[in-house]
Amino acid sequence: MLRPPASTALLRPSPRLLLLGATAGGLMVAATYLLYPLLARLLPLIATDAAQLYAAFRAPSLVVASIALVPVIVGEELVWRGVVQTSLVQRLGPWRGVALAALLYALVHVPLGSPLLVAVAFGCGLAWGALRATHESGPPWWRTCCGTASSCSWRRWTDPLKEGAPHASRRA
Repeated sequence: MLRPPASTALLRPSPRLLLLGATAGGLMVAATYLLYPLLARLLPLIATDAAQLYAAFRAPSLVVASIALVPVIVGEELVWRGVVQTSLVQRLGPWRGVALAALLYALVHVPLGSPLLVAVAFGCGLAWGALRATHESGPPWWRTCCGTASSCSWRRWTDPLKEGAPHASRRA
């Protein structure tokens, strides 16, 4: 049996990294559901901002949003963790590079006018950046799949939060 050329091996994601990414996404979902009620009580702006964000994201149809989600996530992963973070890590070292890449990723969300989105982008940027930085073995495509799996998991399972907050139906 002939082996495929090495270049095509880059196009096959590693099941181990996909599982790692999905697990990281699951942990991010759990953290979101656990921390949101506490943070929303401490800072009521969070609940208001979350409701406004989800109202804005309800505008496109489910089909359009679903079709756009994966290319957006892959693009973010390739640009922010692939190009920006890789360059910063080479210049500043792994942890400073990850932190600065996450900060820049968060700052591009500032024009959208949501402090919550900026804070969440920073936290997610740190998580996804650390995930990529700590799993540098393997081709870049595999690392991208790991981050993409994490991002898809987190975004998919926090989707029910569109009522404005986790556990919104339980609020008195």
